[in-house]
Amino acid sequence: MPKGKVRLDNNAPVAQLDRANYKHMKKKGKERQRAIILRKRGMPYLQIARKLKVSTSSLSRWLQHIPYEIKKFDITKASDAFKNRGRILHLERLLRSKSIVENAKREIGTINKKDLLIAGAILYWAEGTKHDEEVCISNSNPLIIKFAMKWFREICEVPEDRFKIQMHLHEDLDKERSLDFWQMITGIPKAQFTKPYIKKTSIGHRKNLLYYGTIKIRIGDKNLHRKIMGWIEGIHSSRIINYRVPVAQMDRATAFHKGASMRKSNA
Repeated sequence: MPKGKVRLDNNAPVAQLDRANYKHMKKKGKERQRAIILRKRGMPYLQIARKLKVSTSSLSRWLQHIPYEIKKFDITKASDAFKNRGRILHLERLLRSKSIVENAKREIGTINKKDLLIAGAILYWAEGTKHDEEVCISNSNPLIIKFAMKWFREICEVPEDRFKIQMHLHEDLDKERSLDFWQMITGIPKAQFTKPYIKKTSIGHRKNLLYYGTIKIRIGDKNLHRKIMGWIEGIHSSRIINYRVPVAQMDRATAFHKGASMRKSNA
């Protein structure tokens, strides 16, 4: 039987029923008085219902004539509740993101030499020099530079003394600090760093601050350049890329892109 309910037994004496009803009404009267007090203190219906374990329909009857004024502490509590809820949602998003990243890392697994060859060739295809038969790749991301150096050393088997590094810096950057940083990232002696290219800075228009600038890795080896171009040719001529553009149109687009790259390098 639900708590607070009085079971009517027709066989019970009248006096016994009267005493049960009296106790029930007395209890309800106390709950009503407590509800009125809590409401006058500014407590909302749901909190009163939970505290007294009564229904909101009973509260609406008892408290319909009680004016309700939102107290300052109620607003503060509500604000804190929203903030806590926001923190919980933020934590849940972080946990979901971390789970996605960890699952993706497991999908990659162990990278073998063939994987490294293809990944490096695609990186060079995107970021490297495709003309003048000069092996050259530029970037400002130290992780990409470290990967490129590993690829050049382990896959391309470039001797250490063949590397030449040039920094591209804005004039407001500390040249020596940048040199120390990129020497640490590449593992190349400072003697193999050529004269840096210094670009004049307009602080008001700079949105992306490159604290150590950009570096260009250069290797003077025509045969290596031809080999890398062959790897790239092997990737884009394989069946993993489905060309739906007519061949003649694709050739014109490729020629235009190559010409634009050459014009940019000569500028």
